[in-house]
Amino acid sequence: MRNAIRPSVQHRSRDGGRTADLSGLRHSLTQGVRRRRKRRSLSLPRLLAILLLAVAAVPVADAIAGSGHASVGCQLVSIVDGDTVTLDCPGHDRREHQIMGLASPPVLGARCLSEAWWGIRSEIALRTKVWQSRELEFIIEPRARLALVFADGVPLHRLISPVPRDLCT
Repeated sequence: MRNAIRPSVQHRSRDGGRTADLSGLRHSLTQGVRRRRKRRSLSLPRLLAILLLAVAAVPVADAIAGSGHASVGCQLVSIVDGDTVTLDCPGHDRREHQIMGLASPPVLGARCLSEAWWGIRSEIALRTKVWQSRELEFIIEPRARLALVFADGVPLHRLISPVPRDLCT
């Protein structure tokens, strides 16, 4: 019974000595099983995909929620960009109107990355303020295609922070 299993497991080290340290044995047995997880960095394509998803999620959520607010006079059809809305007014065709008091840089025709970023930011801010309001009121000038928008009685351009000037300098 000399070859029976001993209560303490020991293994011989390379130099022939007996040792009770099992870390080398444990490492050799689990070497193929353990794998280090690589830390992934955010690459430009992943960052652009996240940004596109964030921009696309707002209109989808807006469409799912529907118009949960009352509007006086004209009906808001869609938000085109950070300072343009499409309105359906009685007695007029469905048209795009610039919101008075707001200036938003273009996203697709941006001269630099910061201008595109501020364009996206201003569009999200506009969508958020419209979505959070209980009542929208529009005063339009159809010939100039301008609209003054009131959200819960406050002019919208007073609720949204302005875009800084000269973004690409």
